[in-house]
Amino acid sequence: MTIRTELNRILSTTGSRKLAITTATLEVFQKAKKLVSISKKIPSYFLDYKDIFRVFSGIGLMSAHKCQGVDELFRLWVHELMRVFGDKFETDVMRLNDNSPREELLKSIKSSSCQHLRQRVEQYMSHLISPGQSSLQARDLRNLFFCNFVSHEHKYYDEVTNTTSLMADLKNLTKQHASTYSIPDSCILFKYALECISSVVRAFQKDKGHVVMVGVNGSGRKTILKLAAMVVQLNIYQIESDSNYDIEQWQNELKNLLMTAGMGNKQYVLLLSDDQLRDERYFDHINTIMSTGDISYIYNSEEKSSILNKMMDLAHEEGSKIDTAPATMYNFFIERLKRNLHIAIVMNPANPFYFNRLHMIPCILKCSSFIWSSSWPEDALEEFANEMLQKTSLSEHPQLLKDGVKFCKIIHQSAIRHTDRYNEENKSNFYVSSHTYIKFLSTFHTLYKNKIEEISSKKNRYKQGLEKLNFTADQVVQMQNELQILKPKLLVTSDATEKLMIKIEQNTVNIETAKEIVAADEALANEAAAASQAIRDDCESDLSEAEPALFSATNALNTLKSSDITVIKAMKNPPSIVKLVLEAVCVMKAMKPELKTEVTGVTMEDYWPSSLKLLSDAKFLENLKYYDKENIDSDIMSTIRER
Repeated sequence: MTIRTELNRILSTTGSRKLAITTATLEVFQKAKKLVSISKKIPSYFLDYKDIFRVFSGIGLMSAHKCQGVDELFRLWVHELMRVFGDKFETDVMRLNDNSPREELLKSIKSSSCQHLRQRVEQYMSHLISPGQSSLQARDLRNLFFCNFVSHEHKYYDEVTNTTSLMADLKNLTKQHASTYSIPDSCILFKYALECISSVVRAFQKDKGHVVMVGVNGSGRKTILKLAAMVVQLNIYQIESDSNYDIEQWQNELKNLLMTAGMGNKQYVLLLSDDQLRDERYFDHINTIMSTGDISYIYNSEEKSSILNKMMDLAHEEGSKIDTAPATMYNFFIERLKRNLHIAIVMNPANPFYFNRLHMIPCILKCSSFIWSSSWPEDALEEFANEMLQKTSLSEHPQLLKDGVKFCKIIHQSAIRHTDRYNEENKSNFYVSSHTYIKFLSTFHTLYKNKIEEISSKKNRYKQGLEKLNFTADQVVQMQNELQILKPKLLVTSDATEKLMIKIEQNTVNIETAKEIVAADEALANEAAAASQAIRDDCESDLSEAEPALFSATNALNTLKSSDITVIKAMKNPPSIVKLVLEAVCVMKAMKPELKTEVTGVTMEDYWPSSLKLLSDAKFLENLKYYDKENIDSDIMSTIRER
């Protein structure tokens, strides 16, 4: 399909206004090119005749039966001009002034509208004019929305008059698919983000819809692109590069993506950042894809054959009556690539290679939609701060919350102004981005939460302390009352105690006297015990000596016989040892000796006669064996010891 045929199809939706809109668009294009020539130092200010086609292509997104009238058609026309031409200019809303490129572009649109459409812009956009102003300004066009992701049932490209419901739908969609598209948890949606998402979605919905999103690091460029891809259900393909990543790895990944997108039925977004593309050859490949839709020289013969076979199968499945020649099949592959693959590049204008790359790679300017993600406007700063502060206890105090939001906005704007002044004075290139603002509020939220927890902890401790003090005071009062009740009893008890103490003192004196007596008795008892112990020791010593003798005597006694006794009785003059033994037996048997006077006149005790009497007893030996050794009389023992 040729561009002329496509334009005729698109312009047919504008009815009788076709010629007027076409003429007005061409005039705005010519004036916009003059603005570009004035700003040649900024490469993104580049306009091509393809941009005219993009304007009408955007108008063609609206269905004829959905157009509510000429006014809505004109608003759509202005919207597409600002999306195609205006988005190429820096869209820093905080720095918009009467001489900004976007403001000059709006003046051109106003002039062409009056001359060719026969209506002033303010007539069909009166509801967008800021209060207190008589004319429409570029910043007012932020409230002009056309998109086709409002309704879940019918996705018509239509004007959005209620951004609140659109925001709610987008928030719900984000909650459902945040993990799939790696959208950070800190992502908070607000009106300015919705504007950027709408611009990116508009580009993604077209064949060869490539996007270059320009902004400083931390301005939310990747998040905007991911959200837009989520809205139109595109699969995001990101390259994870490191210091060892080389051109061969890049070509392999790129080849796999091209084959997957061209041979499959899913649409992909190749998401890249300029800091990843360290080799200029990466940009050459991107330039080729944007201009031709493919890089034919990266496939080997086997891969090309696989592509052609797959295209034949797809053509057969789709019922397409096209030639199966290799060239035709390969063109079919390229058409599918143009439809299924979108390239999204995030670029930092502060990068020293930014301008050189844009000059060297013209297709980035000609074949992609330039979208600036610049400093957040005031309402975005306020909405984000309000969302963050709503998570704190400030939400319970509306006025304090409002003042806090305003204070956060002022701090951020002041930081931007001071940074700009510093850069101007020192010829440096520092910047304060929206990421800085997010970090600022996140840090505040964390510190606020920690401080609240610290104060709450102290408060709880004080509260518990006060509760314990109050409890103690109540207990003291209760105890005092009990003491008052018990006081008479205490007095009686005190008297009884005093008397008891007197008695105890008296008893103590008596006890001390008795204690002295007992101590003396104890000393005597100890002496007696010591003497008894000495006697016991002597006895045990004697016993230890006597026991062997007793054992020997018992053994000897057991050897005696009656014949031995007879022999002894027959002795007239027995040996002294025999007499001594029989004398001891007589003493132990309590036999009295006979008194015998010696020649010298000395009287001696003679136990021999008594011994003979004992020997004459037939049970002499038996009596000796069963003698009660354990109960010998003490006198007998004394006599034995003396002899």
